[in-house]
Amino acid sequence: MQKLLAVLVSLSVLEASRPCYGFELNFDSHFAFHVAQPQWNAKYVIPYMAQIGTTFIRDDVDWNNIEHTAQGVFGLMSDELAFLQLAHQYGIKVVGLVQAGSGYSSPFYTDKFDVAAYANACAWLATQVNADGTPLVAAIEILNEPNNGFASYYGGHPFVVDSSQWQQKYVTFANAAYAAIKAANPSMTVLAGGAQGSDLLLMLSLGLKYDGLTFHPYDDGSAIPERVYEPEATIGYESWIAKVRAAAPNIPIWETETGADYSVSEYSAALWNARRYLMTFGMGVEHTFFYEMIGDGEFSGVGQSWLSFYDNSRQVSLVLPRIVDNLDGLHTTTKHVTLASTQSGFDATDFKSYVWTATRGRTVAAVWFGNQAPYKVDIAPAPQSCTVSFALDHPHYYNGSFVLDLITGATEQVLEPSVANPDGLPQWTGYYGSIANIYVSERPLLIVVH
Repeated sequence: MQKLLAVLVSLSVLEASRPCYGFELNFDSHFAFHVAQPQWNAKYVIPYMAQIGTTFIRDDVDWNNIEHTAQGVFGLMSDELAFLQLAHQYGIKVVGLVQAGSGYSSPFYTDKFDVAAYANACAWLATQVNADGTPLVAAIEILNEPNNGFASYYGGHPFVVDSSQWQQKYVTFANAAYAAIKAANPSMTVLAGGAQGSDLLLMLSLGLKYDGLTFHPYDDGSAIPERVYEPEATIGYESWIAKVRAAAPNIPIWETETGADYSVSEYSAALWNARRYLMTFGMGVEHTFFYEMIGDGEFSGVGQSWLSFYDNSRQVSLVLPRIVDNLDGLHTTTKHVTLASTQSGFDATDFKSYVWTATRGRTVAAVWFGNQAPYKVDIAPAPQSCTVSFALDHPHYYNGSFVLDLITGATEQVLEPSVANPDGLPQWTGYYGSIANIYVSERPLLIVVH
């Protein structure tokens, strides 16, 4: 399994363009980049993305890109085809987002969401293969955020059930595409949904067909990563995932876009993503796509970019690799960290934790204070001390445990029980025991036990 590079190289060849805006990196739960070409810099972008461990990209293969020469005549534009083939050459799979509506539909239809015509275009895409016979796209996604353009096309509004019946119309539209795709290529993965909150749950109750369920769990404008904008359903990310799991059991979740607010600082974006991805990985979400690869400015779009417009690394591009590297090879558990003891006034209400493990080998726990927006670096509250414990199915190796601050990258060794500790460093209370002197703050810590 590939891992991320800890330090990203500068790519000066990218400085005049905006390439990919979503990608996925290796882990039990996938981590992906959403991409919107332009493809003319793909020969630089795709090798870079492969180098940092990208597994999936989400690419806009819109209806007007598939059916653009004549009605009923299908064929991708040359730059789009080259982009997809290059991704395959470097071992990167593609989610083909087939968007429709104003500016995206084939120009040969009065109805911008012609059910049969759109389904036929998707079916054709599902049959296209690379030179080695593998599918040109690994999955097809039916529209982007239908609660926006699709709903308004029919006079409807998000989170409103009215005479427009746009939610039912989307189910009819998506199910027709699903049937056509499966008839053309039964093994093609079809992704559908894409709406928010009560709209998505209603679509599921109306019989939406899919192999993977999509949605975009941005926060609710609070800049709090533990919260989501899923109106009339919940404000909590964890409770939202639980609701989706209950409504669509055993169906993979594809978060085909997610990220911090566009305008936040690099520190806030790094902190937001670190906490959100720990929850995502901790809850076993199968696919999540980082939005986006390169920002639209050097100092703008900081919250939603991996690199700046002139290819300088954002802080998030250094933080998320620390998560992926340390969780590589582990699996999600239902366990959490227990607070054995705490300092006076410890914020137990907002204490968050997850635990991952490999059978009799390595265990990693994450801890932080959630449910508040990131503070500015210089005014964040002081960390609060506690003694923590979490289940181990193996003794820890001597001097083989450490605590990692995901934001700064600083590490502290966990001292053995018998070692003098005048500075109050993290320390084992026993070989299967608790770890004292863990200082919890808004910055998540990984406690790594070998």
